[in-house]
Amino acid sequence: MSPRRRALHALAGIGLAAGLALADLSGAAAPAPPAVVQGPSNPGAAALVPFDSPALALLLGPLTALPPSGGRPSAHDAALLRLARRYADAFPADPGDLVSSNYYDLALVLYTVHSRTGDPAWRERARRVARAWRDAPNNRAIAPALAGDDTAGRLLPAPRGLATLGLAVLAIEAGDDEARAVVDRQARLVEERWVDTGGDYGLANPVMPLGDPREAGYGLMTLVASTLLGADHSAAAARLLDAILARQEPAGAWRGWSEDAPGRPFVLNYMNGLLMEALVLYDRALGDPRIVPALARAVDWTWRQQWSEPALAFRYGDAAAGDTGPAPILNGLMLPAWGYLYARTGEPRYLGQGDRVLAGLVDVLDAEVHGVKQFTQAYRSSARYLAFRLGAPSVSPAAGTRPGT
Repeated sequence: MSPRRRALHALAGIGLAAGLALADLSGAAAPAPPAVVQGPSNPGAAALVPFDSPALALLLGPLTALPPSGGRPSAHDAALLRLARRYADAFPADPGDLVSSNYYDLALVLYTVHSRTGDPAWRERARRVARAWRDAPNNRAIAPALAGDDTAGRLLPAPRGLATLGLAVLAIEAGDDEARAVVDRQARLVEERWVDTGGDYGLANPVMPLGDPREAGYGLMTLVASTLLGADHSAAAARLLDAILARQEPAGAWRGWSEDAPGRPFVLNYMNGLLMEALVLYDRALGDPRIVPALARAVDWTWRQQWSEPALAFRYGDAAAGDTGPAPILNGLMLPAWGYLYARTGEPRYLGQGDRVLAGLVDVLDAEVHGVKQFTQAYRSSARYLAFRLGAPSVSPAAGTRPGT
C-alpha cells in the first residue's frame, strides 16, 4: 500500500488516542481533562484542547490534544513534532530578513504545538520567535509611517508579511503589551494603506480588494485579531469582508490581479486557501451569515476545477496563472475551509474530500519541506482540520458566543 493510501486508511483514527489534559498557555497547572466530544462521523471520541481565553480559542483553535509522550501520533503529527523542532532551533533562518524567517507565521505554528502538547518548552520556542518578530525593524517602522514619515516605507511589510496571529497569541498568553500594540499598529496600517485607500491596491480593485486573495485574507485576519485584543477594527473588517464577498464569482472562484497583466485575472489556489482561512476566523470571531454559503461555493468550485485525484493535490493555479501542476505541499492551506464547512453543515462530502487533501499533504512532507517556508505553509492551519473533522467547531464553552464557534 502506498504512503498516501496508508494515510487515508489511518485518518479514521486521527486524534482518537489523544486524551491527556494539557497545561494552558499561561503556564498554569493542567486543568481537568477536557470534555470528550463526539463527531457525527466518528465512532470513538477525541480530546479537544481547552483554552482559558475565548480569544486564544479563536486564534489557535480548534485543536486536538497531542500527548507529549505515549500513544502513537499520526503521520501528520509525527512530522509536525520533528520539523517544528528543526525550524524552531534554526530560527532565524536569515537574521537579516525576519519577514522570511517568520513567513507564514512560524510563531503561530509553535504555539499550536504547545497548545496540543502542553509542553512548556514549545511555549518558550514560540515566544522567542514572536518576540523577535515583535521587535523587528519592519514592525518598528509602522509607527513612524502611521505618523506620516515615509522614510522607512521600504521596511513596511505587506499584509502577507505581517504574521499577526503569533503576535496576538503572545500578547494574550504572556500579557505582552508591546505585542498588543504592534498588532494594533499592524491593523491601523491595513486600514490606512489598503482599506481606506483608493486605487488598484485598495477596496476598489475590480478583481480583488488589495490586489489578490492572499493579501485580502491576511489583511482581514489582522483586523480581526486586533479586534479580539480589544482595539475595535470591526468596521474596517466589515468593509473589507463586503468587498471580498462582492468579488466572488457566481461559480465560487476568487481571482487575483497583477499590475503586469491587469486584464488577465488568475487563480492561485493557495491564495484562496488563505482567504478562506480568514473568512473562517471572521465567522467564528465576529459572525456573518454570508460566509458559510460563500465558502461552500468556493470549496465546491475548487474541488471541481482544481483538484487532481492522481496527485492528491490541488493545482498550483489555473492557466492564466501559468502553472497548473499539482502542489501538494500547499494542501495544508486549503484544509480549514473543508473542515469548517463539515463542522458547520455535517455534509459528508467535505469530510471525504478533506481527508484526501490531508493525505496528499502527508504524502509529501518528507520530500517537499526543505525550509521554514514550506514547513509553515504545511502547518500554519492544517492541525485545525483534525479538530474540525470531529464535527465540533467549538473548542470550549467560553468560545461559544459567536456563530460557528
